[in-house]
Amino acid sequence: MTKKGALFLAIVLLLVLACNCPLMGMLGTQEDDQSSLDEPAEAIELALTDEAYATEVVSEEIVEEEVVPEPTALPTDVPEPALGIGSMYVREKDGMEMMYVPAGPFIMGSNAESYYEDESPAHEVYLDAFWIDKYEVTNGQYQQCVEEGFCVILPSSEASRTREQYFGNPDYADFPVIYVEYYAAFDYCLWASDRRGLMLPTEAQWEKAARGTDERLYPWGNATPDCSLLNMAGCNEDTVAVGSYPGGASPYGVMDMAGNVWEWTRDYYAENFYSISPLNNPEGPEEYSDMNVIRGGSWGELEEDHRSVRRYAAYVGSTWYSLGFRCAITEESLAEWEQ
Repeated sequence: MTKKGALFLAIVLLLVLACNCPLMGMLGTQEDDQSSLDEPAEAIELALTDEAYATEVVSEEIVEEEVVPEPTALPTDVPEPALGIGSMYVREKDGMEMMYVPAGPFIMGSNAESYYEDESPAHEVYLDAFWIDKYEVTNGQYQQCVEEGFCVILPSSEASRTREQYFGNPDYADFPVIYVEYYAAFDYCLWASDRRGLMLPTEAQWEKAARGTDERLYPWGNATPDCSLLNMAGCNEDTVAVGSYPGGASPYGVMDMAGNVWEWTRDYYAENFYSISPLNNPEGPEEYSDMNVIRGGSWGELEEDHRSVRRYAAYVGSTWYSLGFRCAITEESLAEWEQ
């Protein structure tokens, strides 16, 4: 050992004695040094392992807690649209379209002195809501009833005014059936609803469906009738297919309420009935008559007979080449029918 080395060792010993520190603790060992070096590496490795594990656990928890939105459930009870003017119902039995007439009052009749006494006095009538055929019953529809054996009263003639073969001829299947008496028309309405409330319209139902609530003269308004609005005298000299005059539709979308053929109603005829008529849902005179009211005019009538207030009468057994019918049913009866 050199002098410098001996001097350095002496200084170290003095320092050890002064601080009372063990020399081995001061200098350490190679093993301790190696352990000190290894511990940080192991700690780092452990920390990284723990972090990876923690990340994996968190990821698994996130996946487990992820909420997948459920599809929106469709409503099970979809409300039906409210009924109103323009609402239509198609009858399954014969395919007839029916138009809806809302409940409420209207003015029935007329006070005009230039026309007929049985049209007066004008009076307010309240009717429950009802449905009425959009068109007159056709040859094809009536023939279906005959073929099913329900309509046993055949038209009294298979001809029309200008056609030798009218009823039963496919060329005229969409033309109004004619030569049918009152009871034949009544039976058809029963058949078309399987006896569930379909009937000929009352006189009041027919008039409201034709003129609405604004006291118009004709189904289309107050314009003078002509061959662009209806089938009247001077236009065709015979029937035409139902619905041929859309411009002449009533406020409720009902066709041919003026012209083409007269139409049976359910009411007995009484000349003075308007003076004693009930104000709510009138159904005609209670006293029996062998005459019923018919309405609407026909292809053979002039202007005044197509006014919506025009009343006419026919014996229940009458069959004409200008007389047909349509059917009607109250809203309540149709609702019960559909249940």
